[in-house]
Amino acid sequence: MHQLISTPALFYSMELLLNLYVDELLIVGKEAELQSIVDTLHEKFQTKGAICSDKFSYLGLYVTCD
Repeated sequence: MHQLISTPALFYSMELLLNLYVDELLIVGKEAELQSIVDTLHEKFQTKGAICSDKFSYLGLYVTCD
């Protein structure tokens, strides 16, 4: 993954986009890649999140995907 210089909390690759802000994490990508990342994070850290599909909340914003 590469870190965006202008936005240090944003990481990207060809498969994923990852945004980290304090204790909030948003990962965007295809479901297979997402599941792999989520599984790795669950193994290493105590996490509460899950893979969301069309509606979710991030940093107090309610997001709906069309």
